[in-house]
Amino acid sequence: MSTMMLTSSAFYGAALFVALGIAAVYCTRRQILPYHRVALARSWLDLDQRQQLLLLALVHLLGWAWVAIAFAGFILLYAWLLQPDQPGLVMALQALILLGTAPVIHVSSRVRRGTGASPPTIVSWIVLGLSLVGFLCAWPVWANA
Repeated sequence: MSTMMLTSSAFYGAALFVALGIAAVYCTRRQILPYHRVALARSWLDLDQRQQLLLLALVHLLGWAWVAIAFAGFILLYAWLLQPDQPGLVMALQALILLGTAPVIHVSSRVRRGTGASPPTIVSWIVLGLSLVGFLCAWPVWANA
């Protein structure tokens, strides 16, 4: 295994572990996050039970989406480590992360602009940035495959 492949794998692994960290935060919430209160201009206790249920379900849904992205990403990363001559695996991994993070960044940015709330958009940018560095490090590995 080449140094570039190990470096690429480390960046991808870091991105996927950050995604799991996000997932843990969102999947274990019992209330909306502080920036949701700002976006809604209401506290958790001001919401009726149906609104609380709906908002918490959406928060948990986002958390489980991050779990799915991380799980699928780790499978693709493992498959690529076993078959480094298959560039489609690293391309699929990058596509998965891009398709998973881009909508979150877009929607979070809209919430920030439209409400003045501060969603943790930076975390999604970190996941995307780490994966892009991983992709660039993988380039010499799969370009020569």
